[in-house]
Amino acid sequence: MQECRGCPLWRGTSQAVFGEGPLKAGIVLVGEQPGDREDREGRPFVGPAGRELDRVLELAGIDRDATYVTNVVKHFKFRERGKRRIHDKPTHAEAMACLPWLERELALLKPNALVALGATAGPARHRWISGGGRLMSDRVKAMMHRRMAEPGSAKR
Repeated sequence: MQECRGCPLWRGTSQAVFGEGPLKAGIVLVGEQPGDREDREGRPFVGPAGRELDRVLELAGIDRDATYVTNVVKHFKFRERGKRRIHDKPTHAEAMACLPWLERELALLKPNALVALGATAGPARHRWISGGGRLMSDRVKAMMHRRMAEPGSAKR
């Protein structure tokens, strides 16, 4: 995957960021793209979005270590602002260029549920569902809302 040149996003990034988690994971969480920290470390969801994901999974009672986390787009798309690299939304064409990588991940994992995190994960979600997969994002959202509304639940 590091040799991928399917779109121009590989230029200026440190590396492609593949997913991680157990191969027997029943739930696959699919985000948009790696961020600055993910690009530098080579691991998905280790930056601010990862901290938020951890918080939400905890509220939902889902063990992150039992999930597989990945992104549709495998390279960090950004614009420079001074010394900082600021997230820039991938185009539809960039997401489609990366989709074969995600499809390979899903074919190897054969998850019971796919949770699309954000709009860019939509194309992957629709392609996977048409193949007979089961989408759990609405169910997980409902579970999270119930847990957050429970008396004594942590509001962070």
